[in-house]
Order: sequence, then C-alpha cells, then structure tokens
Amino acid sequence: ENLLKEREGYVKLDLLKCHSGKEWDDAVDKALKDGAGVVLVDHFEYDSFNSRTNRIKLVLLEKLACLPEKRVIIISSVPIQSFTGMNVALPAEEELEKEVNAHLQTRDRWSKTLGSFYDFWFPIKGVNNEGAPSMSRLVRSKNVPEEIRDVIVEECEHGFFLRKIGEDLCESMKDETLKRTDPRSVRFAREGIVLKVQQLAHSYYLAIWSLLTPEEQYVLFDIAQDGLVNLKNLEVVDLLVKKGLIVSGSSLQVMNRSFQNFILTVVEPADLMKIEYSTRESGAWNRFRKPLIIFVIALILFILKSDQNETFTWITGFAAGVPLVINLLAALMKGEIGKE
Repeated sequence: ENLLKEREGYVKLDLLKCHSGKEWDDAVDKALKDGAGVVLVDHFEYDSFNSRTNRIKLVLLEKLACLPEKRVIIISSVPIQSFTGMNVALPAEEELEKEVNAHLQTRDRWSKTLGSFYDFWFPIKGVNNEGAPSMSRLVRSKNVPEEIRDVIVEECEHGFFLRKIGEDLCESMKDETLKRTDPRSVRFAREGIVLKVQQLAHSYYLAIWSLLTPEEQYVLFDIAQDGLVNLKNLEVVDLLVKKGLIVSGSSLQVMNRSFQNFILTVVEPADLMKIEYSTRESGAWNRFRKPLIIFVIALILFILKSDQNETFTWITGFAAGVPLVINLLAALMKGEIGKE
C-alpha cells in the first residue's frame, strides 16, 4: 500500500486507467524525464491477450531500459515471463517466413527486456490490514463456538477479501452454541461455513482463476481432484505455492476447501482436457512421431520393391529391432504419463 502512494521523484503508470492516446503519451513522457527516479507500472496484466496492448507495454519497458538511472517496478497478477509467449505464437506453415521471424523477434525482445527484472511474489495469505489481529485470535475474541473455529480460520485467512467474510461470519455466530453431543449437527455447521464462503467468494475465486495461465489451471485442478501432480509440473507447483493458492504439508492441497469446491464444480473438464492435449502435443512423442511414421512407410515401400529373399532378410532384421523401438518409445513417454 505504501508503494502505491505518490511522492516526489515517483511516477505511477496505471494500465487499467489509461494505456493509449494523449493521456498515456503524457504519462510516459513524464516517466522518462530526469526527475522521475522511480517508475511504477501497475496492472501490467491488463488486456494481456491483446497483441496491440502488449506492444505498448514492450515499447514502454524498452524505453525505460535505456535509462539505467531509473528504477522500474512492475506490479502484475500474472508472471511477467508469460508475456514472452502471449500473442507471439508461430503462424501456420504456409505463412511467409518473414512473419515467423517477426514473431520470434518479438519474443526475443520480451525475453531480453524482462531478463533484467527480479521476481518477488506476495502470497494471498500475506495481504491483510496492518495491525489487524489474526483470524485465530479474532474467532476467539468473538466467542465463536470452539467446534467451528478452525474451519473459519482455514477458510478465511487467505487475503483481505476472505478475511472480511470471516469477520462477518464471526459476528453472525458470536456467542452461538452448538449441541456438542450431536456430531451430525457439528458436521452440518462446519460444512455450512465452507458452502457459505464458497457462495460469497464466487466472483473472487472466478477472478483468481481467470488470472492463472492454462498450465497453472490444469495443475491446480489436478491437485484439487486427487492431490497428485506430474513431476514435470514442479515449476508450476512452486509458482502456485508462492502465490498462496496451494499449501504443502503431508501432501499438496488447495488453499481452502471452498476454493477446492469451486474448482471441481465450476471449471469445465472439457476445457482442461484441451490444455492437457496441447501439453502432450508439445511432448517428446509428438516430436518423434512424424519422422517415425515416414521411416516406417519408406521401409515398407522398400521391402515391397525388393525380391523375395531380400524381403525375408529385411523382415527378420525388422522383427529383431522391434524391442529396441518399443524401449525407445517407452523412454520418451515415461515423463508424460507418470504421476508421483
């Protein structure tokens, strides 16, 4: 919060409020002047799937990079490294080579520009008002029934928005009593809190989900479903932990039950299957599939054109090589289908 306050020698560019036209040009000119020692670019993730908006961001950062005396701070809810892959996908094969080179050049410009920045992640759990008591202290001070205190804490300790929901729940359940002798009553009360938080935080969870990359969404769904994750996705898991969206204990878990329920009930499995398919398409098998098919077709044509004795020799040699090919394919596919 202190970082966003205006001060001398400090210029803030908010892409959410302005990113084009004369107002934007004036703001950029102000940021490039000698008096601006610190330039803060807020809401960098805004319109991140629009190639025109991303070009404006890239040009701004390149101009600031030419002024080494300035300190540039970027605030974004998505990893800034992801901009190296946004709207720079390679065109179809039939398109001109110069278009391919243009896309590669844009990706290279992003990589070089962002390569000079340090990454700092502020997890959701750490965003609370200064001086405010923790959720565990709050539920005790409001005399919330002991049987449901831990549920409120687990659901509402992840950020300012959920904390406000927790405060309202504590106020509504202040001095309330539960029948401790009735386990079903306690269980219903605990489940009711989870469902209540999920209902009130639906739009909030939807906003969080929309800001995740497709790979992060896929991994988060995997963890919400069975707590398992593919070993090749450990980098994505580490990023989700830094964001505070998953917690690690005896196993990986989504930050709370209500968000886990949201993921499992709202997210369309068909969309996640598309992500999984595109991930596998870029895997090792896809890289070797076409050359292998061409080789097999060429081998068959060669055998058909050979005489009978040579054909028998080739078939014998091919049969002897089948186990080697199978072992090779198994090694290529090992990392793509295994879960740990």
